Amino acid sequence: MIEEHPQLKKWQDITRFSVNYQFVEADTKLQDGDELVFIPPVSGG
Repeated sequence: MIEEHPQLKKWQDITRFSVNYQFVEADTKLQDGDELVFIPPVSGG
């Protein structure tokens, strides 16, 4: 994704990723039909 959309690079280290409802590492290879979710950093109190 970052190769195609380099503006996403700044978010790579602070974003969690999910593929098909499973948390995965940022370097996980995607397959056709995979559902990718970007989970931004959150804070609460």
